[in-house]
Amino acid sequence: MQTAYSQLILQAHPDLYWILNEPTGASTAIDSSGNALNGTYLSGSASSIVGPLTSGETAAFFNGSSHISNASITGRNITADSFSLEAWVKCGTAVALVGLIDDVTGDTLDLIVDSIGRVRLNQNGGTAALGSSALNSAVYTHIALVVSSGTPYIYKNGVDITISINPVTGIAITSMFAGLDKFTLSEGFTGDMSNLAVYNSILSPATILAHYNAAFSDYYLGTLNISGVWKNGYVGVNGVNLSDHAREIALDTLVVELPSNTHGDKGERPINGLTSWVINVSFFQDFAAGKVDDTLRSLYGCGAVPFSIEVGCDGFNGVSLINPRYSGQAILDEYKTLEGAHGTNLGTTAKFVVASGLTRRTF
Repeated sequence: MQTAYSQLILQAHPDLYWILNEPTGASTAIDSSGNALNGTYLSGSASSIVGPLTSGETAAFFNGSSHISNASITGRNITADSFSLEAWVKCGTAVALVGLIDDVTGDTLDLIVDSIGRVRLNQNGGTAALGSSALNSAVYTHIALVVSSGTPYIYKNGVDITISINPVTGIAITSMFAGLDKFTLSEGFTGDMSNLAVYNSILSPATILAHYNAAFSDYYLGTLNISGVWKNGYVGVNGVNLSDHAREIALDTLVVELPSNTHGDKGERPINGLTSWVINVSFFQDFAAGKVDDTLRSLYGCGAVPFSIEVGCDGFNGVSLINPRYSGQAILDEYKTLEGAHGTNLGTTAKFVVASGLTRRTF
């Protein structure tokens, strides 16, 4: 079953996409790209563990003496001087992430974490690119590698952190390995990995950032529409935390699609127009001072003066990389004081229209 995150990855047309959510004991890493480039768990089988996505999808655990191989990507025509890859990892230092090789010439390209925790790209054992900051071994990190016309760039959590660059030559990539350094033939990856994708194309910085951000929501991502529902979420209205009364929080984002076709175009070429954000919250009603009705009634019909609102997917834990909050200024567009049948807990619904966009924070 596709998650919202995997739908977004597939929209970027990966040539190989290992979600790595196989159950413990599986021997095959399934390719979800549609190109049937399945991998094989070697020196052991899959071992599932909690993954990085809020959807609850599992990840693969590597014990330091196992890896995944695929030796049949020749037909994808991927060359080392023009391609992209990305993955979520949680690991320590001095480990191999992804190994790529030209089986004809023996040339290798390896993405590793060095002895002080920095992501490094090596070609035939020599440094081609180096990231500026170390990974936090306690949390998942989104890593992306882009090589454009021979110039490599390393991204960490959606941000370009490259500080050292040497050109990458255009070897033909015919085999790929997860958790194996092909130059040293060292496995040594102890940690977790999820959603490894390889592209015969250049991912833009905006796409990489979107892929990173998408991991922290349960949004459904359509072509130009984003919506999501949080059952145990956080909601703060005008500085009042009402999370303990929130039954359901729904965030809807709609981007108007504008045509930009010109004479000679053979297909649609839309661009993004105005964006609107709407937050619908279903509450258990409470008429006590400082609670739901007291907070919302004072804001309804107040002459459309915006007030602060903040929502998030997890109302029980603090703000973090895996539990971001979205905040902005809104007006209370609709408020139903009471809802519910006789004999049930009384509820209420409120519709907030965000005035000028939402800001995402992770601390």
